[in-house]
Amino acid sequence: MAAERSPDDVEKEHLERIPGEAGHIYHFLWGEVAFLHVAWETYIALYSTNEERIDLMNYCASGFFSDLQLILSDAVQLRIARFLDKERSAGRENASFAGLVRALEGHVTGGLLDQLKLDLEAVQASAASIVLHRHRRIAHLDRELIVGRASSGGTTLKEINEIIIGMVRLMNAVQGHFWGSETVYEYTIQRGGAHDLLIWLEHGRKHDKCPRRTFKVE
Repeated sequence: MAAERSPDDVEKEHLERIPGEAGHIYHFLWGEVAFLHVAWETYIALYSTNEERIDLMNYCASGFFSDLQLILSDAVQLRIARFLDKERSAGRENASFAGLVRALEGHVTGGLLDQLKLDLEAVQASAASIVLHRHRRIAHLDRELIVGRASSGGTTLKEINEIIIGMVRLMNAVQGHFWGSETVYEYTIQRGGAHDLLIWLEHGRKHDKCPRRTFKVE
């Protein structure tokens, strides 16, 4: 069994393996991709597993879980769009995938660099509707969208899953080059997550402990 490593140990290894600023950018993106998987797993666990879970959430707190669905959906799409920012925007450099690929120039072979660029282009193309949604609906209140002269696009759960798989492929190509291994991001563990919440909600419903209450605001 592999020994559990601290966040500092992981960062130290990343910076030792990958030279220059590329190491810092890789380490940051590694953590962000892991967190994206946690957020996406939470969304799937709550809203895209089975109708029994939907019924349970509606029984206990329908308004809250409806709001949470919108918040999680926007949060996941916003994170994906930020990963795909250009190397520079508004005169500032971004720690995005494009920024990582640029920082790796001179540190990896030309063949790998070309493959990373192709992988990035593929993810950018598949996530075009998410980036459009970020620009028009999440980050801004686009007038053309509000008055009905434009669309913010639409993306299915399957498409989002494929986009995330493409991101993982890019990250693991870098990791594989520098230390011959891969990260299984989908096994990122979150204690006290959505599955634990659902267990407690079901426990409460069975014991009739999800009453409708009105709380006074002092």
